[in-house]
Amino acid sequence: MSGSMAAQDAIEARVWDAYGSLVESSVGRVRSPEAAVKLLEGRYRLVVDKRVVTLVYAAFLNGRPVLFEGPPAPVRRR
Repeated sequence: MSGSMAAQDAIEARVWDAYGSLVESSVGRVRSPEAAVKLLEGRYRLVVDKRVVTLVYAAFLNGRPVLFEGPPAPVRRR
């Protein structure tokens, strides 16, 4: 196994470890960005721009995982 492939597998394993419990088999695969946006809004009350969902789909189709973090920390001013 090449180094980059092993690194990619390690990242995928970490993502599954962190978020695997959230995967629901009842949802099935959602291949349409429009359907994904409706699912996110209806089921999870999460409002996401269709362009962001399309970008994530495109990244995964090209083998580039996209990892999101929470909102940035507030800026502390002195």
